[in-house]
Amino acid sequence: PRPIVVAPPDRPGRPVYTSPWVRPVPPANWRPVYRKPLLARFLGLTFGVSINSALNQLWNSNYVVDGYGSDEVYLRNVNEMGYYWDDVTLFFVNGGMVRSEFYDSTSYYNLSRYNNVYRTLCNKYGNPVSRSGQTVSWFGYNGDYITLQYVGMNTSS
Repeated sequence: PRPIVVAPPDRPGRPVYTSPWVRPVPPANWRPVYRKPLLARFLGLTFGVSINSALNQLWNSNYVVDGYGSDEVYLRNVNEMGYYWDDVTLFFVNGGMVRSEFYDSTSYYNLSRYNNVYRTLCNKYGNPVSRSGQTVSWFGYNGDYITLQYVGMNTSS
């Protein structure tokens, strides 16, 4: 049996979490255009998968699992949407995966990745339903959503 918790190692560039997560909600008058999930699968996982199943699938698919807790899994150097992401965190609530966050750490202000991922998502899902500064969201018909955000964050370096 594996340990219950394996803390990820300290390293420069890892995001520092400072505020609680709030699930975005679509505008009151918004209605879905089509009846299918925005993301049925990513990283070989589906939403709702248990943390143990997710860990097994990630290891079997050769992802770098940097650590995990009772409610999160930390990955490094993940290839998704045509980019390598320095850090990915998968979050689990009540036994199932509910969200993920992908990070790219740079020491300078650089919107090129944000702009390219934005264009890719617009080509796939149309224009975002909501926008606030450099945060945009697309919503699916069954409560699913994708939020893309560019934020300067403090890191340990």
